[in-house]
Amino acid sequence: MLMHDNYYPEVKLIVAEDNYCPECDCQKVYQIEGLENEFYCKKCNYQWGE
Repeated sequence: MLMHDNYYPEVKLIVAEDNYCPECDCQKVYQIEGLENEFYCKKCNYQWGE
């Protein structure tokens, strides 16, 4: 499995409170700064948005 620790090198991730990852159901969900409805899970590297 690929690890994407530097998947967004120039982007700041903001902790998204009360958000669950739809893939792995964990709470390690971050919002990508500057993108209003783009979210990213650090646990399984799943990204989703509107």
